[in-house]
Amino acid sequence: MARTGSPMSRRRRYAGTVVLGLLLLGLAVTVGLAELSRLERDPRELIIGVTGGPEPAVTRLLEALARTRPDLELSVRELHGGAAEARALLREARVDFILYAGGYRLDGVTGPRPEVSEWALPGVRFYAARVPATRFLHPLQGITAGEARGLLNGIPPDRSGDPDCFPLRLVPSQDLIGHSPGWDGIALLEPQQLGPTVQALAIDGVAPSFANLVTGAYPLSRPIDILARAPRYPLAWARNWPAAIVLRYDPNRPAILAFRAFLAEPAAQLAVAGEGPPVVVAAVGDIMLARGVGRLIQRHGAHYPFDLVRDRVAAADVAFANLESPIGTGGRPLPGKEIWFRAEPAAVPGLAASGFDILTLANNHILDYDSELLRETLALLDAADLGYTGAGSDIEAALRPAIVQVGEITLAFLGFSDFAHIFWSHAYPRTFLATGDVPGVAPADGPVFSRAIARARQEADFVIAAFHWGEEYVNYPTDRQRELGRLAVEAGADVVLGSHPHSVQGFEIIDRRLVAYSLGNFIMDQRRPIQTESMILEIELLPSGIRQVRVIPVLIEEFRPRILDGAAAGDALAKLRRISLPFAGEQD
Repeated sequence: MARTGSPMSRRRRYAGTVVLGLLLLGLAVTVGLAELSRLERDPRELIIGVTGGPEPAVTRLLEALARTRPDLELSVRELHGGAAEARALLREARVDFILYAGGYRLDGVTGPRPEVSEWALPGVRFYAARVPATRFLHPLQGITAGEARGLLNGIPPDRSGDPDCFPLRLVPSQDLIGHSPGWDGIALLEPQQLGPTVQALAIDGVAPSFANLVTGAYPLSRPIDILARAPRYPLAWARNWPAAIVLRYDPNRPAILAFRAFLAEPAAQLAVAGEGPPVVVAAVGDIMLARGVGRLIQRHGAHYPFDLVRDRVAAADVAFANLESPIGTGGRPLPGKEIWFRAEPAAVPGLAASGFDILTLANNHILDYDSELLRETLALLDAADLGYTGAGSDIEAALRPAIVQVGEITLAFLGFSDFAHIFWSHAYPRTFLATGDVPGVAPADGPVFSRAIARARQEADFVIAAFHWGEEYVNYPTDRQRELGRLAVEAGADVVLGSHPHSVQGFEIIDRRLVAYSLGNFIMDQRRPIQTESMILEIELLPSGIRQVRVIPVLIEEFRPRILDGAAAGDALAKLRRISLPFAGEQD
C-alpha cells in the first residue's frame, strides 16, 4: 500500500507520537514516584483508622499511644464505610491499622465479625463496655440481657410487678451521678463514671467487675479488634501498581513495629480500661472472741466462727475489723466495769487464717484487763503478723496508722474511740486514753484525730478511719457521730467506718467519701434480732477515688456470720436503704 502524506507530515506525526509518549511516560513516572513516596513514608509515620463512631476507650488507647510513643507521627482517620472500606484501605496501604469496634456480647458477638476476621491481629483484643447503674443501695441489683438490650434502645426495665422495686426511667449519666433523678433513675455509664453514689448492675448474674470488663465476659462489653494488612496482600496492586512493581509493603517499618509492641504492653490494656484493677477493702464490725464465742472455739477450733465467711473475706486485698476483745491470759479486770472480755491466745490463728490484715483496737473493751493484757494482745498480734491501729504503748503508738501497700496504692488505717476518757471506779480512775507514758487508745477528739488523719494523708493515697462511737442497739447515728464523721472527711479521710452500737446503721456520702455509721456485730454472742444483723462492706479503690461500694448482707446465727442471699438479702438491703435515707434529705 502506498504511503500517504509528505515526508514532512510523517515526521511531524512521529514527533507528535514521541512527545505524547514522553508525556505519558513522564506522567506515569510522576504517579509512580508519588505512590512510591507514599509507600516509602517517614519510618515514624503511623496512620490508624477508627470505626464505630466516638468510643472513649479507643480515644484513651490512642492518647496512651501518643503519650508513650512521642516519636511517632500519628494520624487518625475516621471510617464510616464499614467492613468493605476497612478491607480496601488495608489492601491499598492507605492505613496501617484499623481499630474495629464490634457488637455487644449480649447480641452473641464473641469473636471478630466474619467479614473482617482474617484481618484481625491474633491474640490482640480489647473491650469497651457500658454499665447500667442505679443509685447506691437501690433495691435493683441486676437486670437481664433483654433488659440491657432495651436500655441500649432507650427503654428502661419494667419492674412494675416487683413491689420492692421503684419504677424506673432512663436518665442522663450525669443526673444519676449527681443524684438529681431521685430513686427512679437508671443510666448507662462508662466504667470510669462509677463511684460511691451509684450502684453498678449485674447482667444475667455477671457483675461488672474489672476482670469481667477487660476480658469481655460482661454482656455489655464490645470488642475492639486491631485489623492489619492480611498476608495474602503483600503488594498494593489495586491503585499503586507502578510503585508495587518495585516496592513491597514493609511490615517491619519502625512505626508499625512500635505500635505492635505498644499493643502488647500493660499500658494499652490499662488505657482501654481507664484505670487498673481496683484495690478491694473488706470491712466488718465487732469481732469478740471471748465468752460464748470462746466456748465455741474451745469445742470446734479457732477457725469455726469464721468458716462461713472466710472465703469472701480472704478474697479482698485488705480485710479490716474491730477487735472488740483483748487476747491473752494476764491482767486484772478494771474495777467497776462489770463487763470484761478476754479471749484465749488460741483464738488468734482463726483471725489470721480468715484473711484479716488490719484490726482497730480503739474501743471500750481493749483495756478490760488493764495495760498488762493490752501489751500481751499487741505481742500476740505482732507474732501472728496481724496489723493494728488505734491502741498502743503510748499516745504516739496509738495514733500511728497501719500502712498497707497494694500494688501502686498505699492505704493508711487509723482507729479512734469516743469512750477513751471514761473510767468506772473513783478508787481506780483508769481511763482508756493513751498518754505520753501510759498504754491506751487514741481518742475521738476532733483536733487530735484531724491532725492524725492529715499526717496519714501525707503518707497514703487513701485514709480509712475507724471510730468507736454512738449508742448501742439503735439503727440511726447520733448527732455527734454525724459531726465527727464530717470532721474526719474534712480532715482527709476517704472512708469512715463505725462500730460500737452492735447494730447496723446507715451510710452517708460526703463529697464522694463514704461514711458507714455502724457495721454492726460480726462475730458476737448476742442474740437479739437487731444484734444479729450484719454485713461485709466491700470498697473498691482506684487512684482516682472510690470506684464502687458493695454491701454483702450477713446474719449472725449461733454467734457465726452467714452471708444472706435471695429475699433475705433483699430485705436486709432494703432496711439499710431505709435507714440511710435521712442523710440524703429524703424519707422512705
